[in-house]
Amino acid sequence: MCLNGRLIAATKLGNVHRGLNVLIFDKETGSSRVNTFDFYSDPDASSKLASLLRPVKAEVVVMAVFDDGSARMSQDLRRQIQNMGSKNITSLAFRDSWAFVGAKPGMGKIANERINPAAGSSDKYFGWPKEVAISGCIPKF
Repeated sequence: MCLNGRLIAATKLGNVHRGLNVLIFDKETGSSRVNTFDFYSDPDASSKLASLLRPVKAEVVVMAVFDDGSARMSQDLRRQIQNMGSKNITSLAFRDSWAFVGAKPGMGKIANERINPAAGSSDKYFGWPKEVAISGCIPKF
């Protein structure tokens, strides 16, 4: 993930891992933080992410799946992400490729997302879906 042309989250930086990688950008302070939630091996990943997202205020949230980001994802967490503008979070399934940019309700409509389902994938990735990418600018609000 890049911010203002600067790489801030990547495997080569050591801060992107298996699961749902989450970048939270505070537009008021200009600060950002990256967290990974491994829904496959951590039974508490859903509640940990829900707790992180609950106090988010003037912030933009970017999420991207690496391997799997849906196993053990609670319906409560899916609703939280849906309230940030996601249209596909309710159908996110095992090993789907998914990327999302959103914000807390009331911060304007900036939601953008891409999904590539793993189910029925018959491409060169041997059952894994092709990666997804989002690029663009987030408007001032």
